[in-house]
Amino acid sequence: MFPRLLANGRGLMLAGLCAVGLLSAAAAVGVAQGVAALFGAALDAGASAPAYLGAPGLALLALAVVSLIVLQVVERALSEYLGQHYVVDLRMAIYDQLYALGDRERSRLRHGHLMTRFTADLAAIRNWVARGLAAWVTGGAMLFGLVGFLTWQAVVFGVGVAGLVGLLAVVTVTVGPVLGARIREARRRRARLSAFMGERLTAMQGVRAVRIGARDRRRLERLSRRLGSALVSREAWSGFVRALPLAAGLLAPALAIASIAVTPGTTPSITEMVLVMTVASLVTRPLGQLAQAFVHRSNYRIARRMLRPLFELPTQPTRRSGGRTLRQGASRLDIRRLDMPN
Repeated sequence: MFPRLLANGRGLMLAGLCAVGLLSAAAAVGVAQGVAALFGAALDAGASAPAYLGAPGLALLALAVVSLIVLQVVERALSEYLGQHYVVDLRMAIYDQLYALGDRERSRLRHGHLMTRFTADLAAIRNWVARGLAAWVTGGAMLFGLVGFLTWQAVVFGVGVAGLVGLLAVVTVTVGPVLGARIREARRRRARLSAFMGERLTAMQGVRAVRIGARDRRRLERLSRRLGSALVSREAWSGFVRALPLAAGLLAPALAIASIAVTPGTTPSITEMVLVMTVASLVTRPLGQLAQAFVHRSNYRIARRMLRPLFELPTQPTRRSGGRTLRQGASRLDIRRLDMPN
């Protein structure tokens, strides 16, 4: 069976990624405040400029930028460790399942399909855990922190960005079935091509006929073209999903400005406007992580569906019911009254 995702300390790793996301949001807000302060000082905003301008302000801005870089490194390393940690457990579970199968069930499995399970399917699952689930946790925490800061600045800012995020989520979920169909088609074409190559490479050892070789070459070209077309369609829809956060990031600052125009009695300073617009533009990164995670999840669901029948095969019993278990230890051979022929 599939190993539990939160077992063996992986729950603590996800908690650490959540903390990294919140700290990234705090560092991003620090960068935005530093930029807004420098902008206000350049325009001689006077009383509206923060009090920590000058050398301390530049130091805080540099510290926030360095913190973002360090947190990005920690996030990538921890998410990759999480994915590898889970894949090792899953790989060993698959090996134990194959080892426990009877000879008849094991002989029915095709070696090419098994190699696909151990390579492509495990890679898809690793990408989901390391690049998908981890991105959902980290990006979601960072997005929560940024939207919370915007709401603290002005409720209308947070409500506007939250509505934009909700609209993006609806569009992504709507496109999901189409993207999943393109991914399944690409995997089906790749499986057919791999099976054909495996069979032909085996047949080439005994068959050297030119006519058969030419026919196989035409079929290989046809399968390759179909696989290429399926991959192009898959990448086109994946690109559409990944482009949605970019559009949302470009619309977020404009939405912040529009929210001021429609809100009576709201007269923010230039520094506050720069601060809100900078934070709104930083929403692009966590939104991109969430959209990319959606693509990885589509691949993960298909890979899990392909691996599930392997765990459902009947295995040999570990020992016979009612039998005695021999104790392990030292043994000896005692021969008594042995008659040897002359």
